[in-house]
Amino acid sequence: MVNPPILYRLVTWGLVILASLAAGRPSAATDEVLKTGAQQALEKGRRLLDAQRFDEARGIFEAFLKKQPGGPEADELRWGIIESFLRSRRCEEALKVYRQMEKDAPSGTNLPGLLFRTGDWFCYIDRPRDGIQLLQEVIRRWPESGFVPMANLELGKAHEAMGQEAEMVACLEKAASAKPWPQEPRVSGLNPYDVTVEAGERLGEFYVKKGRWADGLRVWLNWKPHSWCGTCEESMLRQRALGILRCQTHLDIDAGHPLAAIKRLEEAALKPGSGGLDEDLLVLLVDLCQKNGNLAEVEAKLQPKARPAGTSPSYFDMIHMAEKADFEPLWRQVGQLNQHPFLHGVPLAGRVLATQGDRVRPFLMQKLKDAQARLPEAGDTIWVIVLLGGIQAPETKDLAMKGIESEGNVHCLKDYFYALALLGTDEAYAVIRRHAEQSTGNLQTAAQEVLKRYAKPGSASLRLP
Repeated sequence: MVNPPILYRLVTWGLVILASLAAGRPSAATDEVLKTGAQQALEKGRRLLDAQRFDEARGIFEAFLKKQPGGPEADELRWGIIESFLRSRRCEEALKVYRQMEKDAPSGTNLPGLLFRTGDWFCYIDRPRDGIQLLQEVIRRWPESGFVPMANLELGKAHEAMGQEAEMVACLEKAASAKPWPQEPRVSGLNPYDVTVEAGERLGEFYVKKGRWADGLRVWLNWKPHSWCGTCEESMLRQRALGILRCQTHLDIDAGHPLAAIKRLEEAALKPGSGGLDEDLLVLLVDLCQKNGNLAEVEAKLQPKARPAGTSPSYFDMIHMAEKADFEPLWRQVGQLNQHPFLHGVPLAGRVLATQGDRVRPFLMQKLKDAQARLPEAGDTIWVIVLLGGIQAPETKDLAMKGIESEGNVHCLKDYFYALALLGTDEAYAVIRRHAEQSTGNLQTAAQEVLKRYAKPGSASLRLP
């Protein structure tokens, strides 16, 4: 779905935010503004728009445009009228003004940006088909415009929202390979290089999720992230390195070279300044070593590197605890490990617990009983239910359903639906689909998100973020 704050930064040149009264003669305040110059009127309109007084601002600028229809500020005034309609979600009226603007000023320099902006807002108000038509019109009519990369990016998001993966990929590929436009000034705080950053990131993550490792590797290698924020750029560069490593490792595995994959992950983990492996790659390395019988050798090399900052025990320690059925210290780590900046999704301790199947089930059921007896924080109960789902415990369905019926927080609801998805049964998926299609509010939102990520029984995994 399209994000209006980002689009606002994207499209408007940051100066033209105007509006006016919907109808009737100008107010006294408008009369006063009309006595001033156009720039003062523009400033007044921007302040009103920032204050979300859209009708008042529109009245000022409609009146000023009527006074000076051929003035140098006419394009900006028209832009502002359209913007005021869009920000109040009156997209049909905005489009009507735009079509009239095409007739009044057919050579206006704002035409590509305004059409893009209008199409983008149609997508935002859940009318993606209308939005897609307008964004495609931008590309068709102004193929050399700097708005084309932006239109392709937003088209990709709109197609994703409609479940049209092939169309989404085609648009994101074009946006990710966009070139800077030398003849057109920056339209806002975002230039084509920024468009390629977002498009490339979305594309790389999509290919990884689909297991299209060669395509993912190509995208991550070509991705050139940058940011005015040094910390953000550092994080994106690490994301790029991990994306490349993930794709290369899986290509090694698919080619039948597990030892090459192990060596690649070892080298990445030990490389100075690299930040080590993320959670999923660390789990993958251990799995590969267990299958190839060299876990002890790798553990000796990586034990100091496998301890996330500020946490104890390490992942290898957790494995040994699980082997000894020493579950209590593992449980204490479930909440703590998510604090590590490069760990996400189900904590490592939870993953280790879920590998123990029936051995850990009595322990988890006792934890659930203890939590319910003391009217616990929601997190304790939810983690137990998620992990029970991870071991396909039959109690999971009833526990998750009870949570869904009593919970209102969208994040907690997603966890309950996730627990159902982990069961991997047709019956559990029928519950998720029913809520995604028939419920409303947070309940529907949570079900739709889980169903979108785990589209069929058996696709959910504790290894996925």
